[in-house]
Amino acid sequence: MKTRTLCVLLIASGLVSMAILFSGSSCKHDNAAVQENEMFERHQRENTIYSSFRLTMDAALRKTAEEFRQLMKTSSFECDCPKKLKHGPLTGTARERQKNEYKEWSRTNRFNKEPISVCQSLSPISYIGSGTTLETLSSVRLVGLRIHPDVTTLLGDHFKTSDFSLKLKSRSFYGTLHVSFWKDNMKGVKIEGNGTYELEIKAGNNIEYLNMILQNIIYNNTRYTIKARDAVDISFLGFEVSINLLIRRSEIPILYDTTDREDITHKVTVATKTFERYDAVNKLVQSINKFYPNMTIVIADDSRKPESIRGQNVKQYTMPFAEGLNAGKNLVLSQIRTKYFLWVDDDFVFTKKTKLESMLEKLESPTAGLDLVAGMIQDRNGNIRPCGKDNCWRTLKYDQGINGNCIYKGKSWSHRRLEEFPNCQVLDLVTDFWMAKSRAVRKAGGFDIEFERIGHREFFVDAIGQLHIAQCDDVSILHAPITNKNYEQYRRMEIDPSEKLRYVDHILFKNNLQCFESWFPKLISNTLLENKHKKKV
Repeated sequence: MKTRTLCVLLIASGLVSMAILFSGSSCKHDNAAVQENEMFERHQRENTIYSSFRLTMDAALRKTAEEFRQLMKTSSFECDCPKKLKHGPLTGTARERQKNEYKEWSRTNRFNKEPISVCQSLSPISYIGSGTTLETLSSVRLVGLRIHPDVTTLLGDHFKTSDFSLKLKSRSFYGTLHVSFWKDNMKGVKIEGNGTYELEIKAGNNIEYLNMILQNIIYNNTRYTIKARDAVDISFLGFEVSINLLIRRSEIPILYDTTDREDITHKVTVATKTFERYDAVNKLVQSINKFYPNMTIVIADDSRKPESIRGQNVKQYTMPFAEGLNAGKNLVLSQIRTKYFLWVDDDFVFTKKTKLESMLEKLESPTAGLDLVAGMIQDRNGNIRPCGKDNCWRTLKYDQGINGNCIYKGKSWSHRRLEEFPNCQVLDLVTDFWMAKSRAVRKAGGFDIEFERIGHREFFVDAIGQLHIAQCDDVSILHAPITNKNYEQYRRMEIDPSEKLRYVDHILFKNNLQCFESWFPKLISNTLLENKHKKKV
């Protein structure tokens, strides 16, 4: 004798969820016949298991999505930074403004969160809970929607009914639901609300008819949006499931025509910013002309008395005096026409080891998936290092807390080694000698113009989660520092010392930080910050 078996499968996918499958397989019993009392006992056990699962899931389903997200966290809901070289938190009205701005940011970024999908145990409904995407003002078929045919025997005793009704509803009212096709000879079938936000299908006691209709459920987006999430909530015999939908306007591709020529000068532009250091920037240009005579060089210059920079293929853009480092970076970024660009400081010098082709190879790798690749720095003594001598940051630790987030220096030297290029390390922060995809840097927001005198690590902090970054040891550039009094006064923020405090407060506010570990200990001393705190008290 053959009997149907109930198979329970717990599936964890990203956000913890459970899905139950009804098995259509058959099991052969050793005995030729199953006694009536054995069948009765088995049904009793199934009823007990079923009731237990329903009670557990009914309690779970009462939790909100945010409650589930909090339960998923494995670390504390609060964070703190090392006391040494610690900046933050903001206080008073600045903290209140920060809270309000973060609420606005959270609201505009709410669609980036993956939806929580809790699937009930022992549910007879098969469906695709996530991954359904449709173009704005278009429609999509809700594929995979099906009721298991054994529901009539397995669940009939529980619900004491043989008439089946299934309801579908657009949760956020971004779209309507309709049945695109059903046969006129389906006896007992009735459809209500076809083409509205809420659809009900009554199929009598015929699961076969119901499943035929479910194969033709269409969701039609009726509200224009460039990105939104909706869910189709489905209820059937006391079970409730949700199909999550992502509605978005497709981005138009932006392609770069590098022509048929493989010459790197048609793919890469060199970019830099200079201030009161013409002797340095002229040496840089001369070295570029020597190794890459046809490469375009874009320079932003906010010196007090602009001078013409000597060299070939130079595009020099003058700015108001002391306008700022990142303002200049944005200016040169706006003038780059090539698919890639190389960023260098104005006191760098190209050498035989400055092989831009090697950096380009990494960016063009179809499997590495890099957005930005950095090289190494060589000093005048021939020593090559991955970053500056002092306070070298390569990875970053970012913790989220209830009262703001925390940033501090990562303990690991790198996240991992690139499989495609074993001499490259995947990092968060790199030295100021890097090549990047122009489109990716623009999309990441470019450079924050609030940072006028210094602005290096701040760019990489803002780019966390947006740019895939690596540093490779097969390319280097010479650092030949040249300084003067005018340059140092502005570089060290000696003209207006309060600018240092504004700099710290801006980082705290902008990145919604409770605190961060300083990455510029020589520039902003603890004494200065302690005096600031005493004045507030």
